[in-house]
Amino acid sequence: MLEAAGVDPPSAAAPVPFVVEGLTKSMVLRAGQTLRVVNRFGDIRAKPADGETLVLSAMIQLIGPTPRRPTVAITAEPGGVAIEVVYPDADEAAAADPVAFGGRTDLAVLVPAGATLKAHTGRGAIKLAGLRGDIAAESGAGNISIRAAGHLQATTVGGAISVRLTGARLERPLGLRSAAGPISVTLPADLPLTIRAQSGAGRPTTKWAEDTAVVRADPDGSLEAQVAGGGPLLRIDSASGPISLATYQRPHPHYASGVPAPFTRDLRTLTPADPWQPGDPIAEGPPRVHPSHPASPSVEEAP
Repeated sequence: MLEAAGVDPPSAAAPVPFVVEGLTKSMVLRAGQTLRVVNRFGDIRAKPADGETLVLSAMIQLIGPTPRRPTVAITAEPGGVAIEVVYPDADEAAAADPVAFGGRTDLAVLVPAGATLKAHTGRGAIKLAGLRGDIAAESGAGNISIRAAGHLQATTVGGAISVRLTGARLERPLGLRSAAGPISVTLPADLPLTIRAQSGAGRPTTKWAEDTAVVRADPDGSLEAQVAGGGPLLRIDSASGPISLATYQRPHPHYASGVPAPFTRDLRTLTPADPWQPGDPIAEGPPRVHPSHPASPSVEEAP
């Protein structure tokens, strides 16, 4: 009917050309050295490596009829290694739309134990899991997610920060700062820390162990607390986002490896129990715990 009326029928939009290229590089990075990663227009993800070999995997997306092709460089520098993704003639505003910009690059890095990681991205997210070294993470408009045992500093302008601490003891101050996003922190109930939190969105919410001492809690959004008797300062600031704090119990040593402790006593010393008979109610009661082994605390699953 459209043709009869002299009107061209609507045509389906042509698909945008899209090509993905992979790149893998490696270099030696020893404990005590620093890895600096700069990726202004994509994500940075990092996990622990085996041994002293740093491994970089890059996923380069070439979008549109005239895509932008970046340079992904891994080079030695004084004190460590640098990884940098460079797009020629690119600015932050142009990269807001990857299709119009013509590309995007995401990085995945395996970081050796004991190395310091400094990660910076402009519009991408930073996700770090299980690292065994100090961390400094900075993002302009992306979210930051960290699960680690070492000292850390994290800053984002327009994103959220989520941190899960797993270490046994820290010796230096930590800092988390977001200009407009929420900040959530989960830490072991036995990790000695002093927390000072300030939020422009009201008083921080808390869900932590009963013996956590709240030193000060003001309705204007500031809070100071001591976990496990207090320790190095953890400073948390969010100009306009909410702050949430929580503690968790570590696994009992007997069950940390998933293997229960062996029973070495005489079975005849156990308290006898009446056998179940048909018709008896079936209900889940409190777990039986052998007197020589304390009950295992509840274990919160890692994200």
